[in-house]
Amino acid sequence: MNSVSLVGFLDQLVRDLTPRLERAVEEPSHRYTPELREALRYTLLAGGKRIRPAVIELWAGDDADRESVADAQVAVELIHTASLILDDLPSMDDAHLRRGRPACHRVFGVDTAILAATALLARGFEYLGGIDARRPEVQATVMFAHAVGLEGMIGGQHVDLRLEAERRDFDSLEYIHRHKTGALFEACGRLGCRLSRAPSQTVSAREEVARVYSRNLGLAFQIKDDLLDATGHADEMGKDARQDRGKPTFVSVLGQKASVEIMERLLATARESLHHADRADPLLGELCDYVMARTK
Repeated sequence: MNSVSLVGFLDQLVRDLTPRLERAVEEPSHRYTPELREALRYTLLAGGKRIRPAVIELWAGDDADRESVADAQVAVELIHTASLILDDLPSMDDAHLRRGRPACHRVFGVDTAILAATALLARGFEYLGGIDARRPEVQATVMFAHAVGLEGMIGGQHVDLRLEAERRDFDSLEYIHRHKTGALFEACGRLGCRLSRAPSQTVSAREEVARVYSRNLGLAFQIKDDLLDATGHADEMGKDARQDRGKPTFVSVLGQKASVEIMERLLATARESLHHADRADPLLGELCDYVMARTK
């Protein structure tokens, strides 16, 4: 893997992952409401950066349990896509675009979008359950339930919706996005380590490094999202620009310059953590550069 460029690695990952995602949502058959199945496929297969599956694979390494790595990658994309559909709802961010096309609820209706997101979430946990059936010591289901639930994405999203603007500062924004965005990144890094074939002591030490790396990468990823929302264009990003206007973000609270500086420090911390791993793929460092430079 080390001789491959990050772009080549990500391109190959997308090529490998896309048919697995298609198979993941092939099985449901709805005789009377076929649009539910179409809604499941709609946002899931509309593209995406697939950074979270990349984190899993890079921390798992070449000696990993390949079947479980593949299932973990499918699971996290199902779960992540479910969160995007919910985020876009009128009662949440009220977004019109996602991945270059109208948001799921604008095509299928709010009711079907909610059901599609719930079905994707459940399907993701089916895949995690399959991993645990083969390797109970991994505890993938519990790890991701924690990352998704009150102590993860859902808890972070609720605070983001409800915390008053005047109470937003760096600490509260960090809290929101370490839960809303960072928790899933962290789970990906940790699960990748657990799916390697290394001895348990090595896995435990590596997992602590992956936790630091992924947590900082995830928060930097969110700050970059805020920067792109403030400065980007919808046709380039594939989603609404200025979507966060009127909503306190890192950029609106701290300013663009400070936000860039914080993002750079977080990515520097992520890179530095790799020096403490017994084995870390160089592409993990390049992934930090990718997060900083991305335009969508």
